[in-house]
Amino acid sequence: MEEPEFVPHTKDPLLTLSNASRLIGLSPPTIRRWVKEGLIVAVTDRRGVIRIRQSELIRFATGASKDE
Repeated sequence: MEEPEFVPHTKDPLLTLSNASRLIGLSPPTIRRWVKEGLIVAVTDRRGVIRIRQSELIRFATGASKDE
């Protein structure tokens, strides 16, 4: 299996649910539900705040698969 390429945060920032929802025009609860369902890959910080990489949001919004 090929190692994933490291992408610095400045080129692929972590977005809040609010930022992500504004970018694709959906509500934060919808984004949160899709994260919980595994449709969008996200990370949760120590405080429980969900963050989504911008590239992951683009992947999801354009319909690309997780393996691409």
